[in-house]
Amino acid sequence: MSSNEWNFAWSKDDIERARQALKEVRGVLRAGAVDIPTAAKRLGITTSGLRRMLRERRGPAFFRAGRLIRIRVTDLEAWIDRNRVEPTKPEAKE
Repeated sequence: MSSNEWNFAWSKDDIERARQALKEVRGVLRAGAVDIPTAAKRLGITTSGLRRMLRERRGPAFFRAGRLIRIRVTDLEAWIDRNRVEPTKPEAKE
């Protein structure tokens, strides 16, 4: 066997777990999850700014699909609503 060949065998259980995990990820993505550039564009900020917010846990809820980071559209909209700042009425001058 050369050094570039791998002797690796998947069990039926391993294959079924991988299929199930892939099915769950696909379901979430179809259900309305966006990547960081799309979410950053929606928020009007840079991707690096959103990444920093996520790293500091100041941004919307997110999940990882392997190495990919995704944000559900519902979580993004809820975060926007929670962080809304209502304008104040100017004080009446006497």
